Amino acid sequence: MAQEHVERVLNVYEALNRGDIDSASEGLPADFEFQLPPMLPDDTVYHGPDGMRKAWETWSGTLDDFRIEVEETIDAGSQVIVMAAVAGTAGGLETKSPSFAWVWSFDGDTAVRMESMPNRATALEAVGLSE
Repeated sequence: MAQEHVERVLNVYEALNRGDIDSASEGLPADFEFQLPPMLPDDTVYHGPDGMRKAWETWSGTLDDFRIEVEETIDAGSQVIVMAAVAGTAGGLETKSPSFAWVWSFDGDTAVRMESMPNRATALEAVGLSE
């Protein structure tokens, strides 16, 4: 099941990067929680497919050509850690954030939560792993 979780999560990022919010949020339950990175001023927890859509529309509007660049995935059983950066252009200049962690939690084969964390060590600790 864990490899399927990794593939599901990677498919979400691919869909988001091509602007296909419907595919990205397909299969998410109404009580899915989407927590943006703690370094952003928006600390709202978004819920369900509509919440994911709202968060994405708000966040992706901050840069032209906004995209999430996945750098690493870590299979943690019922959780998947994704190390990624956001990138795009602002005023014609390419910009890229430092890498941060996205921790996806699953109940069976259903994604129930995605929480962003500031770094790999924090995410590993959150899922009970270490460097």
